[in-house]
This record gives sequence, structure tokens and C-alpha cells, in this order.
Amino acid sequence: MSKNSKLNKGKSNDEIQTPDALAELRQLRQDLSEMKTQNNEISLLRQEVIELKEQISILSVSLTDKHAQFLTKLEQADFEIATLKSSVAHLQQQVNAQEQHSMRNELEIVGVPESDTENLTHILLTTSQIIGVQLLETDVDDIARVGPMRPRGSKLNSNDDHKPRPIRVKLLRRQKRDELLKAAKARRNLTSETIVGGAPRKLYVNERLTRENRLLFREARLRATANGFRYCWTRNGVIYVRENDNKPSSRISSLDDLEQRVGPAGQAGQDRTT
Repeated sequence: MSKNSKLNKGKSNDEIQTPDALAELRQLRQDLSEMKTQNNEISLLRQEVIELKEQISILSVSLTDKHAQFLTKLEQADFEIATLKSSVAHLQQQVNAQEQHSMRNELEIVGVPESDTENLTHILLTTSQIIGVQLLETDVDDIARVGPMRPRGSKLNSNDDHKPRPIRVKLLRRQKRDELLKAAKARRNLTSETIVGGAPRKLYVNERLTRENRLLFREARLRATANGFRYCWTRNGVIYVRENDNKPSSRISSLDDLEQRVGPAGQAGQDRTT
């Protein structure tokens, strides 16, 4: 019996390890070690994912809160803007009302041809005499043409594209202004040839309006005509419309009033509230 046979005597076949088995065992141990390392890495990665999810959740909550705060601030800003717009509109109405009040003694004569040698006071006194109102030069506080001046040397007649500038009249007493307006309203066919000569032009005597009221009155007349209203007038700087003799009059203070009480421009037959 050889020496090796003596050494292996008493061992089972499983305990007898060949070089290949040792290599496989070492490889298995290495694989197990690598798997353990991979498991550790997977555990670390899983933990990182959990932590990342927590951070994303916190960030999402933060973004949601910031978005809600932003929406709240935006709503507050919209409310403040609407409030400011309302305040500005109210102030503009007050300024317009004060300006209109300052014109309570004023009227304008529209349609009188211009001349370089014209005497506006004489034109006013002649006009008042024709419509039947006694007016003295001492009743007049101020009188002047208003608006952009026409080109020097140009002549105006009834066929000209350019209309003569209105004559603004400021009287010392409001009573006289009201008399002139009332008399001129009764004299609807007033023309210029008996006052300044030349080709006849239609004359109008109106109360003076602020720029805002003048534009609103113009729009009111257009919409009243388009929507079948018979009457549109001003009294003491206030605009009124009336659909017919059987309907009450409505006061117009803004474009919103026109929209509600008269209707859209150029669209007759729409439902209207009065």
C-alpha cells in the first residue's frame, strides 16, 4: 500500500477533494462574496431610491404650497387691479362732473361761417335777437372760437369739407343761457345767412359739453338711431334717451349704460331694458 493510500484511508469519498473541486469551491465562494456585495449595493440603491422619493414628496408638497401661494397672490393682485381701475373710473367721473359743472353758464353756436373780420359778440347778439331772446353785451363773460384753427387764407362755404369752428359763449348768468337754449330749440330752422350773410348754413345752439360727454353723446345718438329710439338729448350736461312717447327716459352716464339701455351699435331689434 502506497503512502497516499494510507493517508486517504478512513476518509469518505465526499471528503476527498480534487483540484477541480477546490477551484469550483473557491469560485463559489467568490460568487457568494460578489452576490453579497451586489446585495449590499442593491440595498444601498434601494435606500437611495427611498430617500429620493421622500425628497421628491417634500419638494412636491413645497411646490404645491408655493403654487397655492402664487395663485393667492395673483388673485389678490387681480383684485387690487380691479379696485384701482374702479377707483380711477370713479375719479374720472368726478373730474368730468366737475368740469361739466364749470360749464353750466356756457353754450356753443355751431355752423357760423368764419371770417377774418368777424365780430363774435355781434354774431351772438344778432342770433339771440333772431330767436327772440333779449341779450346785452354786458351779459357776456367770454366768447371765442374753439378747436384747431383753419388754414390762413382759406375760405369756407356750404360746400367745403371743413366745417367752421364752433363759437363758445360764456354768460354771466345761467338763466340767460337757459333762455337761449330753449328759444333755439323752438327755432329749428335757424340758418346763417341772416346773421353773417353768404350761403345759408344750418345753425345749432347747444349747451357746452366736456370732451368725455361729447363723445358719449355722439355714440348715444348713433346707437339710438340704430336701435329705433326716437329721442336723444342733453340737459345740464346729462345725456338722456327715450325710445318713444310711451316709454320713460333713461339717463346715460357711460358706455355700459348705452349697452344695457339702448343696445349695441348698429344692431336694431335686439332685446333692450329701459
